[in-house]
Amino acid sequence: MKVRTLDDLPMDYAETQYNLGNVYSTLAEVKDKAENCEKAVQAYQEALSIYTKEEFSEIYRIIGENIKKCL
Repeated sequence: MKVRTLDDLPMDYAETQYNLGNVYSTLAEVKDKAENCEKAVQAYQEALSIYTKEEFSEIYRIIGENIKKCL
């Protein structure tokens, strides 16, 4: 198993966190909405530590929309 860390592979880490946010967001639609939305938002926020608005405006916008759906 490959471990993607923020220090070693920041872009891969951000992508993994984004995907994890998507998984939790989808899961929230069918089970434990509050808990899974909280986990989704945490993962999305972690992805935004790499996906800055200035450098990645499109994915930054998408993540922002996804966070709003969970709130």
